[in-house]
Amino acid sequence: KGYRAVLPQGGRDAVKNFLDNLKAPLVFAHDVAQGEMGRAGQTAKRFAMNSTVGIVGIFDVSGIEHHSEDLGQTLGVWGFDDGPYLVLPVIGPSVTRDTLGMVGDFYADPVNWYLRGTDRMYLNWVRTGVRGVDTRERNLETLDDIERTAIDLYATYRSLYKQHRQTEILNGK
Repeated sequence: KGYRAVLPQGGRDAVKNFLDNLKAPLVFAHDVAQGEMGRAGQTAKRFAMNSTVGIVGIFDVSGIEHHSEDLGQTLGVWGFDDGPYLVLPVIGPSVTRDTLGMVGDFYADPVNWYLRGTDRMYLNWVRTGVRGVDTRERNLETLDDIERTAIDLYATYRSLYKQHRQTEILNGK
């Protein structure tokens, strides 16, 4: 709520755009690993346009819809079972496959490669924290509605998480 109060919508959109742009090389790699060459091409075009004309991704000028891919999704496409549902401290809901995917993505992320070779590794934690705050802000009303109307909050979150991840793995199909 403080983030929303301090930063106007345009500023929050710029933060999200910048963070999405930093993630684009990893999204591209997952598009390719999933055999989604059309989506990989879209990701590459979006990254090139937003990194240049969009001033390092602050502005989304590409006109190409953003999509996200991660190692958990790639493993799901490859047929790996999701495993038990987990609620991770600070991170939130996950399944075993997606948790392993988060670890793999952390080590595969080119931004992390760069930062590990500098004295600015703390910037990765800043990026992760800002992404978490931004994601939470974008879902405040939805999460409040769920908490207000759910009979069994844990079961509701588990069901919503699993359905959402399955939709992501199938690219909305």
